[in-house]
Amino acid sequence: MSRYNNYYSNNSYNENDVDAHCGCAASMHSRDEYELDVVSRNLKLLPLQKGSEKVRHRLEMMDYCIPKWSALKPGQKIFFIEEELSSRRNSAEKRIYIQFQSYIANFGTHFRNWQNKDYDAAIEELLSYIDNEKVSQFVNPPQKGNGSWEHWFNRFLPYVLYTPYSWEDVETEFTKNYNAYPQEFLQTWKFKNKNKDDALKRLYLDCIRIDELARKKKDNAKNKKQNAKSFENNHKPQMVCKRCSLAGNYY
Repeated sequence: MSRYNNYYSNNSYNENDVDAHCGCAASMHSRDEYELDVVSRNLKLLPLQKGSEKVRHRLEMMDYCIPKWSALKPGQKIFFIEEELSSRRNSAEKRIYIQFQSYIANFGTHFRNWQNKDYDAAIEELLSYIDNEKVSQFVNPPQKGNGSWEHWFNRFLPYVLYTPYSWEDVETEFTKNYNAYPQEFLQTWKFKNKNKDDALKRLYLDCIRIDELARKKKDNAKNKKQNAKSFENNHKPQMVCKRCSLAGNYY
């Protein structure tokens, strides 16, 4: 019997015990690798350019649905997030990574010493970077053109209502492409709550109000022009005859 067999024999081991032990360790290692792969794949799905709300939602779902992720320590989570961000190639996503990396470096604490409150603060900081780089998801949205804002709304309503666009997507469109819309639209959309149906009702009333103001402004300008012309016609300077002092008598 070899010295290995003597060792296991003396310690109440047999070959089946060794195989079972090694198989169990291999199985645990394989499961751990699989769980980390699930974490990595979900981090790759973080929609960095779709705004903080969607990123926050995915991270919350990971906490709820992926046991491996929820079991990680705060510093480990930050490490994995930073690693994932470093692999992004889009220019906006790169800017997010650079800012987040700088935040972590300035934090000055080793990952092993991070607390839950530190993780929460870092995520809020990350979400602020994401919102700064957020782009509109709209594809060929309705344009006002020469019509009224009410006519624009009649085309905008089905565009938003019967598509997957969320309340946040509309907010982003009004924020990023603010030159294409009245400044009141963003304020109206963000007022009170984040219910898309309620916001659309407020937006419709805003369109009517803006159109009415535009009509009044146009009418006032027209009336002002007509009054100026009338005043000019009634107060035209007349030539006065130097001999008889009669207006209009040039001889």
